[in-house]
Amino acid sequence: MSDQHHFEEYLESLDTADLAEAVEKTKDKFDSEVLNDFDYVSDRQVLLYGDVQSGKTSHMQGIISHCMDEGFQTVIVLTSPNTRLVNQTYDRIFLSIPTAEVCKADLINDFRLNLRRAKPRKCVIVLGKTPKVLDKWLEVLRESNILRGHPVLIVDDEADATSLNTQVNKCEVSRINQQLTQIREQATGCIYLQVTGTPQAVLLQSELSGWKIDKALSFPAGDQYVGGKKFFDQLPNPFTRVFGESDKAEELNLRTAVITHLVTSAIFALGDTQPCNMLIHPSHLTPIHTTYAKRVRGILDEVYSDWHGARNELKTVYNQVLETFPEAPAFEEIIEKLLSLRDDFKIVLVNSSSSSTEEDWSKGYNFIVGGTSLGRGLTFDFLQTTFYVRTTSQPQADTLWQHARMFGYKRDPKTIRLFLPASLAKIFQEVHQGNEVIKQQLGEGIPVEDLRISLGGGVQPTRSNVLDRKRVKFLTGGVNYFAANPVIPDFSSLDSKLTDLLDREGNDFHLSPKAVISLTQYFETESSDLDLATFRVALQQIFESNPLLTVRVVLRTDRKVNHGRGALLSPNDQQLSKNENAHPLLILYRIEGVNEAARAKGETTWSRDPIWVPNIMLPMPRQFWRLDDE
Repeated sequence: MSDQHHFEEYLESLDTADLAEAVEKTKDKFDSEVLNDFDYVSDRQVLLYGDVQSGKTSHMQGIISHCMDEGFQTVIVLTSPNTRLVNQTYDRIFLSIPTAEVCKADLINDFRLNLRRAKPRKCVIVLGKTPKVLDKWLEVLRESNILRGHPVLIVDDEADATSLNTQVNKCEVSRINQQLTQIREQATGCIYLQVTGTPQAVLLQSELSGWKIDKALSFPAGDQYVGGKKFFDQLPNPFTRVFGESDKAEELNLRTAVITHLVTSAIFALGDTQPCNMLIHPSHLTPIHTTYAKRVRGILDEVYSDWHGARNELKTVYNQVLETFPEAPAFEEIIEKLLSLRDDFKIVLVNSSSSSTEEDWSKGYNFIVGGTSLGRGLTFDFLQTTFYVRTTSQPQADTLWQHARMFGYKRDPKTIRLFLPASLAKIFQEVHQGNEVIKQQLGEGIPVEDLRISLGGGVQPTRSNVLDRKRVKFLTGGVNYFAANPVIPDFSSLDSKLTDLLDREGNDFHLSPKAVISLTQYFETESSDLDLATFRVALQQIFESNPLLTVRVVLRTDRKVNHGRGALLSPNDQQLSKNENAHPLLILYRIEGVNEAARAKGETTWSRDPIWVPNIMLPMPRQFWRLDDE
């Protein structure tokens, strides 16, 4: 086949027509949003966002093969430094795009030999993001001069993990970030595609960093995907088993989770299906993994040594399974099958001290115990039961969501279960809600500069060392913000509207979020002063999550507040805002009769007199993050 048909051949290699159709849609979106405007000499920064374990690799490979058809001689794919993940990415691309020369870190000779061909093949280079590997390939690329005069597509898989500048607040550049910049600068024109399922850090990169995206693309997960909606849209639910914070509650629920995995494994075995996996994530510390592995072994031994006594626990769990799988095999069939599976259950440790691979849980009935190594890149087919108790004093949305290995395609949605403490369930739900806001904004085509990240008050979007503190801002629930220097182009219309509301509703009333959004659009404010754009995003989210919730509006007239005071609200209104914890709050002061006296004293003045000045407050505990490059 001609080397101009990489994408066509790639589509033919995909397993299903639905996946091929989805990949083609992503390719078409990439064309219309990025490639059609690319001049082959400039640099573009693009985000490709899809849910965790939702098939990003397939869409990524579609874009790679298409770009080779469109004149890109070289594609560089960057992945996590884990050797296992580098090899996995290499294997997938090698098998999926056989029309290309696919190289990795130790295949430099293959790369050089390809360049000696009379007609070199298009080349895909797969590299782990380590300083040693990147330094070596910087040298190879310079020697070959392959990028000079040509555009390059750089696909950074899990771009938020190790690529960003971790020294941004020290006015320095971290080594890997500098190396990636150097690779990019070797080419004459670059599309840098940042691929991730947790885009918080990428979305908050500043213009000054050199890594701010100019376009964000997303694709929906397929119909068979099991994700955050199933576990966290509504709590409680039968799939998410929430328990108390005590050691005793954790001990009891670990036992219940283990027995749940036994019952689920028996159901799988009766259907002649493998694998069936359970994941236990207690901590980042490897000694604790060993402790939990021993606890699981102890529970298994207790169940099988006292089979008669365990029947009641098995029956209780079986009844819970029936809540979502009423067609489950009869209880006695499950008991009989479990007796035959006694020696088939395996406990696998996955951490920096173990040598386990995906082969260890690709078949059979397994308990997988680990921590940080369970994050990005690893896949667990038919992960049916998850027990997650890892805590942190400063939860980060992107890190937490990467731990959600229960998400994915190869799942039986009827028997899937997640066990976790109530505090963690609440945090996961807050991150889920924030992710849905990101998806909604991307789906609506909101410009990158207007995107906002919504999170619960105790959750940070990402690690602080990759965010420029001078340029990343946020609104926090429970805090008053007022405009120090608002401008109202159509004051008479606003004044008439507010006066009418005052006559009809009084000075303290409720309006729909949509109505308040409309009112705030009369004001022009700098985002560094009062970020009304973020306030509007927050109100829109509130409206969509709870259409019946209203915004409290307070109007005050004949106020004498001089410009530049640093405070707006009276003591009474400050107390009013402190007492308001259920509704978003908009307080509007009509200030009049102060500019002339201030001007006579040589003091600063409001943009007009009279003027309406807004004060906003969001309900606790949400935060709305944004990038301020002004």
